[in-house]
Amino acid sequence: MPRWSLAQPMKFISHNGEINTYLGNLNWEKAREGTYDSPILKEQIKEIMPIINTSGSDSYALDQLVEMLIMNGYSPFKAMMMVMPEAFNN
Repeated sequence: MPRWSLAQPMKFISHNGEINTYLGNLNWEKAREGTYDSPILKEQIKEIMPIINTSGSDSYALDQLVEMLIMNGYSPFKAMMMVMPEAFNN
């Protein structure tokens, strides 16, 4: 059921719909956290772990990841290209 606490964050993205691989994406992101490196945050990057707050919605999780990428120097375009898979072809 919809809840206000899961309403669209719309800080960096606007997403309407389900992310079908939500649990898989969370697990992959958790596995990557040990390899994160930030030229801007340097060692302080450990202080913002975990990147994704699992109490939010799928859109909230995606927004958090995009925010982290942008705050680490990636352009919004590059950040979105990194988190959105290409369309399946053939």
